[in-house]
Amino acid sequence: MNHNTEAVAALLPDYLGFIFWTPSSRAFTGTMPVLPKTIKKVGVFVDAPLETVQEKVQQYGLDAVQLHGQESPEYCQALLHNLKGYGNPELIKVFSIKGNDFDFSTLSAYETVCDYYLFDTKGALPGGNGYTFDWTILEEYPSTKPYFLS
Repeated sequence: MNHNTEAVAALLPDYLGFIFWTPSSRAFTGTMPVLPKTIKKVGVFVDAPLETVQEKVQQYGLDAVQLHGQESPEYCQALLHNLKGYGNPELIKVFSIKGNDFDFSTLSAYETVCDYYLFDTKGALPGGNGYTFDWTILEEYPSTKPYFLS
């Protein structure tokens, strides 16, 4: 979102992601653009220290936090606690799927500490790998929690 933020925002998506994982070639730097109030600003993090996430939420007025790493349910709970004074941003926990192999029982520990799940394709790097997993695996989805599909 460093080069075409305004063009994407003009499409009025519900959410717009800003990557705060510095190894990414798409890592966000600079000033947050002014967006329509209907668009939720999402900070995307990978195994970031709690303090870093809290700092970025405060600095950029993030409406949601998307966790793409190995963040535990305990980490998510601590993050929710730390962010209470910052508008209670939504918490999206990402789970990567390879082929048709995913253990949905891993979700149960996150049920009370996340607002949404996001399922994406497992690749060499977190997120944005350019190919899809077998979406039919989601027919076995055991939760009522809403999810995003990447």
